[in-house]
Amino acid sequence: MRHQTRPHTGSASGHSGQTGLLNCEERLQRALLELCFERGYTQLEVKAVCDRARLSRAAFDSCYSSLEDCYCDQLESLRHDFVLDVSVAVLAEAGWREQVRGAAHATCRFWIEDMPRAHFMLVEPLSAGERARLIRDGGVRAMALLIDQGRACMADPDSISPATAQALAGGIYDEMRRLVARRRSPEEMAAAVPKLMFTVLLPYLGPEIATEELSIPPPGGVTAV
Repeated sequence: MRHQTRPHTGSASGHSGQTGLLNCEERLQRALLELCFERGYTQLEVKAVCDRARLSRAAFDSCYSSLEDCYCDQLESLRHDFVLDVSVAVLAEAGWREQVRGAAHATCRFWIEDMPRAHFMLVEPLSAGERARLIRDGGVRAMALLIDQGRACMADPDSISPATAQALAGGIYDEMRRLVARRRSPEEMAAAVPKLMFTVLLPYLGPEIATEELSIPPPGGVTAV
């Protein structure tokens, strides 16, 4: 568990202490993110993170109880940012199909914008421990909930169980993780979106509508950043 910060006392020195702690956390988190991308989580020790952040081990210990604690704290924060970005894209659309498409392209943009961040969130949870995998699974469940709403578009919603959406969400995560782990280009990642859209829509809307997704350009016609 993460260390508790001292309560704010209202004094200038207390405010300065809190600001310093936050600055340490940000520096340590950025250092860990960069090093995970360069070396991989399993090859890291606290000392390497402190050296990259130019902070002492005491500074690290004032923020985190372990390397896993530092990783998971940042993973939770990044997952919040990711869900917020995707939620904005979903809420901008009215129909389920359009919402899924908006979420798909928002997800791809989120990964492409910062590949070390994508690696940190998609690849490293497999190595960073059970807590990290639980945080990751929360994001996959949110994706599955959106996909499962496709049953409402069917003549017989009970003909498909929520397990279908769960399997599709897991498959999307695995494909994105594979692309990021292999350091594929932004163009290659963007090209995967229509194919994933086809896979998601097929069980709910049928092959004709699903096939249309293969030729629909992304919002704004942007394929990569």
